[in-house]
Amino acid sequence: MTPSTNTVEPLSVPEFKPKVPEFILGLCGESPEGKVRRYLLERMDVQDQQTAWLVRNALAENRELRRIEARVTEMELEARDVRAWRNTLTGKWGLIGAAAAVAFTALVASLCQRLLGSIFGR
Repeated sequence: MTPSTNTVEPLSVPEFKPKVPEFILGLCGESPEGKVRRYLLERMDVQDQQTAWLVRNALAENRELRRIEARVTEMELEARDVRAWRNTLTGKWGLIGAAAAVAFTALVASLCQRLLGSIFGR
């Protein structure tokens, strides 16, 4: 497995500025009550931007988390398969199979030696 480089950039909070159209703000007037309305409209706009930014980043983080979880699950399954093979190869049947393979190799070598000896007349 090759190490991967970190492609996820650190989260930085941008500066949010009100983007309420000027003609809407102009409807508020210049009275003290109008200035309060103007302030509230600007704050609500900034909060809307912040909420949208938070939701966008939460969804992106969730996608990344799900991708990582899928990779971890895949790696756990591969590790389980490797452990199963290791247990098979080092278990009693693995040792019996290895001993049988050595015995079979010796038997074939002996038969080949006798066959070749009878063919070439030793």
